[in-house]
Amino acid sequence: MAEIDDAADRFRDEILRRERAAAGELVRAYGAAWRRIKKSLDELEQQIAQARARGEEVSPDWLLRFERLQAVQRQVEAEISQFAKFAESKIIAEQAEAVQAAQAHAEQLMRAALGKHGVTVTFARLSTDAVQAMVGFLQDGSPLRSLLDALGPEAGQAVRLALITGIATGQHPRAIARWIRNALGGNMVRALRIARTEVLRSYRTASLRTYQANSDVVKGWYWHAALN
Repeated sequence: MAEIDDAADRFRDEILRRERAAAGELVRAYGAAWRRIKKSLDELEQQIAQARARGEEVSPDWLLRFERLQAVQRQVEAEISQFAKFAESKIIAEQAEAVQAAQAHAEQLMRAALGKHGVTVTFARLSTDAVQAMVGFLQDGSPLRSLLDALGPEAGQAVRLALITGIATGQHPRAIARWIRNALGGNMVRALRIARTEVLRSYRTASLRTYQANSDVVKGWYWHAALN
């Protein structure tokens, strides 16, 4: 039993290392999108400063009237949509790797359980169709893309609200930029949560289906978890 627990611990650490590496790539991609968005915000900050220097009243109407707000909002949505495309491809690739790892790990655990009894067994592996069914469509039966697509409009609305509220309350443009960064940071957290949930769900589902595919050998299993 201790041998199987030790192997399960190693496998859990392996899948979590992969998840952290994928999360790092998503963070870097999101950071690049933020830097491009920040350039537009800097330009808007300069326009606001110049308008105020001329004695103009900078208000939400001012933003809307000259389409400055819409321009920034459109860019934010476009940047986050591009990020969503990258995230989708990355998550699906990670899901596929997680499914393959789960099958290999499940087989190794089964061999560890049977090895000491001198039993030689050929284990069944999941079909290609079964693997594809687990990749990209595991969140409440909905395509993964629909989860990520929502990030763009939500980000655009968050930016719009931050700009209007900041201007209406007389906030410094740099303060408004911080609000926007924080709002977009919330979307980054959500994207990471989606990635982690879907990759780990793929791993768990593939493990379970692998055991089910070998029901002539496996009569039961138990959950192995850590409170960390």
